[in-house]
Amino acid sequence: MYLWAHRLCRWCVAAVLLAAAVAKWFDLASFARAVGDFGLVWDGWEHPTAIAVSVLEAVAAALLFAGRRTGYGLAAALLLAFTAVVGYGVWQGFDIDCGCLGAVDRWAGVTLKTSLVRNLVLLAILAVAWRTRRAGG
Repeated sequence: MYLWAHRLCRWCVAAVLLAAAVAKWFDLASFARAVGDFGLVWDGWEHPTAIAVSVLEAVAAALLFAGRRTGYGLAAALLLAFTAVVGYGVWQGFDIDCGCLGAVDRWAGVTLKTSLVRNLVLLAILAVAWRTRRAGG
């Protein structure tokens, strides 16, 4: 039972991170704009930040799919950072696109509050995967 719970949770988080990375690669300019809209990076650093975030998401996904312990840490660090940034946007009352899943989020009408809840759910799923990792290898 724990084996499948572990794998399902780990693969779920990995799939979302990979989907987010791929969505960003298809429209990197929009994600770079979304990064800039939060006002948390210096002018001119939006595009390099967008590239770095999407690469880190893909690396975390690959590590989680492979069952590497470092994948949990990287995924947790990314999700905590994303949650902090989106939470800041909610706190500031921003009405902007988070850029999380690219066109999918725009098509679905996802708000910052929805993104915040999604990030918290992903963190909870990752915690279950971490807690059951000994069973799942």
